[in-house]
Amino acid sequence: MWIFVGLIICGILGAWIGSTKNRGGMGFVLGILLGPIGLIIIAILEKKGE
Repeated sequence: MWIFVGLIICGILGAWIGSTKNRGGMGFVLGILLGPIGLIIIAILEKKGE
């Protein structure tokens, strides 16, 4: 149960970090699937051009 809560929290944090880089959906998916590693990946990615 606590693992799922942690993954949901990582997904929300990933979406928040990704939204600052115009990659909110990708941040959510990486956060849910990879947890803290996904947060690191989304934080390292470049900002998506408009």
